Amino acid sequence: MKHIFNKITGVLFLSFTLVSFASFAQTTVSGTVKDENGEGLVGINVIVKGTVTGAATNLDGKFTFTTNTAPPFKVQVSGVGYETQIIDVSNSSQNLDITLKEEISVTMQVVVTASRVEESILQSPVSIEKMDILDIKNTPADNFYDGLANMKGVDLVPSGMLIKMVNARGFGGPYQTRFVQRFDGMDMQTPSLSIPFGNIAGIHDIDVESVEIQPGAASALYGPNAFNGVMNMTSKNPFFYEGLTVQMKQGFNNVNTTTVDEEATPYSEIALRYGKKLSDKFAVKVNFSYLRARDWAANDQRLLSLNNDRLFAVSSSNETPINGNAINTYGDEAAIGQVGGVNIHRTGYKESELTDYNVQNIRADATLYYRITDKIEASYMVKYADGNGVLSGGNRYSYRPQFVINKLELKGSNFFLRAYNMDQRMGSGSYDLSTAATSLQNQSKDNTTWLTDYTTAYNSNGGNHALARAAADKGRLTMSSPEFETIRNKIPAEGGGAFIEEGRITHVEGQYDFTSLFNDVVGVTVGASYRRFQVESNGTIFDDRGDKGPVSYYDIGGYIQVTKSFLDEKLKVVASGRYDKSEFFDGLITPRASLVFSPTKQHNFRASYQTGFKNPIFQEQSIFFPIVPGALVLAGGRQGFQDAAHTGTRFDINTFSATGEPITVPFVQPEEVTSIEFGYKGMLTPALFVDASYNRNTYTNFIGLDLSRGVLASDGVIYAFYENLPGTFSTQGATFGTNYTFGKGFTASANYTWTTLVDELPVGFAPSFNTPEHKVNLSFGNRKLTDKLGFNLAWRWQSEFDFLFNLSGQTITGKIGTFNTFDAQLTYKVRQGFTAKIGGSNIFNQYYTQALGAAAIGGMYYITFTFDQFGR
Repeated sequence: MKHIFNKITGVLFLSFTLVSFASFAQTTVSGTVKDENGEGLVGINVIVKGTVTGAATNLDGKFTFTTNTAPPFKVQVSGVGYETQIIDVSNSSQNLDITLKEEISVTMQVVVTASRVEESILQSPVSIEKMDILDIKNTPADNFYDGLANMKGVDLVPSGMLIKMVNARGFGGPYQTRFVQRFDGMDMQTPSLSIPFGNIAGIHDIDVESVEIQPGAASALYGPNAFNGVMNMTSKNPFFYEGLTVQMKQGFNNVNTTTVDEEATPYSEIALRYGKKLSDKFAVKVNFSYLRARDWAANDQRLLSLNNDRLFAVSSSNETPINGNAINTYGDEAAIGQVGGVNIHRTGYKESELTDYNVQNIRADATLYYRITDKIEASYMVKYADGNGVLSGGNRYSYRPQFVINKLELKGSNFFLRAYNMDQRMGSGSYDLSTAATSLQNQSKDNTTWLTDYTTAYNSNGGNHALARAAADKGRLTMSSPEFETIRNKIPAEGGGAFIEEGRITHVEGQYDFTSLFNDVVGVTVGASYRRFQVESNGTIFDDRGDKGPVSYYDIGGYIQVTKSFLDEKLKVVASGRYDKSEFFDGLITPRASLVFSPTKQHNFRASYQTGFKNPIFQEQSIFFPIVPGALVLAGGRQGFQDAAHTGTRFDINTFSATGEPITVPFVQPEEVTSIEFGYKGMLTPALFVDASYNRNTYTNFIGLDLSRGVLASDGVIYAFYENLPGTFSTQGATFGTNYTFGKGFTASANYTWTTLVDELPVGFAPSFNTPEHKVNLSFGNRKLTDKLGFNLAWRWQSEFDFLFNLSGQTITGKIGTFNTFDAQLTYKVRQGFTAKIGGSNIFNQYYTQALGAAAIGGMYYITFTFDQFGR
């Protein structure tokens, strides 16, 4: 793998050196950018159109840079919150004196995600949501990532404080593989779990330039797994964002909770960013952030019982049981016998008895930028990140990933070529809570001995179950026992609960925009990508222990997009198509077509036909994981159970039948979606913006897991497998959003999201829809209430919905109740470049969950101090 990446990076370096350019007489561009009051504006970007050359204004609003472009040419002057201007430069001695008008409407926003080329957000051919620098500064949430929950059409489902899943248009939950999350063009998924893991290895608020989310199918441009949507996070370029930024945050959470020992637990974070333009050619950027906190806890002790559909239904009682199968207690799942006519479950371990909930997150990166020519920029980044939390999957896991990322990129005004390598390994102490609980129990007493002690005590104490349980639990090991350290560090084959993920993703991607070759009459964009995944788990996730070797696969793909305008630019037609081929599956073509009709620039109607697909992820292809050791194994379905060379499981098919007869399991295939969307986006008045859309989605070969369809082997072990749902089914949804700008800087916004199943899924098939039908967000604020003071308020509500998922070998069904949260923040400008922000998320501390078995989220209260060297 390293040889492959070295060859790729070598090709890129060779590309840099082969770029030839003449030495033109340089032109110096300088001037001042002011607001309408004549005050100099800091941080305004001035860029030569069609190049990467430019500079940002300093504290006095002044700028200067040199370019090899000979006059006449145009420069673009832009800044978040101000109208963009295009200025003509006619000679090399021209001094520019520019006045920008403040503009807080969305009409001036430019997006890239929808078409992979720049376009007005009003004329985007599909739904698109954007968060810019001002939105990030003004969000009342603790950080920009939590603020995503206020976007229309977007679901944010937290497993805890650090591990969160973004999703759109249904089939949500705390383990999400159908939504692609990208950071500066890199797909931020774990190599083997195939999930975007929140923002653990992502980007801190102080380095975010923008966040764009396209809900819905996006495979036509982004390839496999951009099934429910794609999110692009873009960082700040030091050529335009120079200086030192330091942010310190202190807060507390876990108020009025009985799950942790303290009444309230502290939360602290420090972040630093330094960007420096060393010359017109070189720039450097360094980021570091460190967070410590007490995680949100999962402590749902409601009992589970089998219903008529053979699902484990959640009881309505919130009382902590002394005997039974509770959601967030592990090791108590099955009855081990009867005493006094009662089914007896062994005493399990609450989640808080298996993990300490202390979390931390470290992120550090350094990037070097070099402008080869006025139109070509090269960069190299190295990044390290680690963090921890409790992850919801087939079980609940104490998850401690570490990442090292290397990225090399060549970027021009009309192309990019990037290669990156993401290496991941588990930090010390990643383990399965269910397996750890069972191991603790077995090392205390085996089930037979425990039940004998229980029965003896029950009979000798007049049939008292409480005294019987206390007697049987004597000698019970706990998290503080020496044995626990061994259990969480040993793999299941050695009697422990640890799991290992040594994985890497190598990705090469390029794109070229040929529009200029067609004299801007028609837009033509072409791109291609190659990815290779490789994972070693030492038998803890896949059957790859010893000389069986790592499991791996690759996929390749390419796309073309054509854009053409008609009727004096009033009608824009966009058509694109992509071909993808994964190593073990047939190639797929995913087309997309859209129309945007703009009778005026302020009113835009759109219609689109989109397709998407998701290849079976690593686990759905090749997993071999004992969900319940010795009883239930989850096996991949890439080539069924017959082709050991492709499954990676290396076992004999004849063991799957008590009579010795082979059993055929269907090969799992890629799932596909076809989506239609209609929408309007525009300004009904100069102060009122409206965005409305409707979508309908039809799914084929949807991949899921039905634990009731396992195969019973002769050794008594049940093997469950991933499979495709027969036939098709549909979902539909709609969104409505509006922003209104009052006088004196006051703004209000509201959005509504409706998402629902048209056809019901078979009982027991998971993952299910797991999405609220109705969601509402409201906000009101003024970022400049006075010269020093700003505020923002946000309210969020969602309706009750059914939730279905697999946990500890059980398919669990229950309801997620309706809830609402209220967030608020107040920002005070202490002086130029130094601000204080005090606020809270869910300030009324109404604990809620968005997934069964996941953490309950309460109030988070914080104060943040931010210093920016250039006063932005």
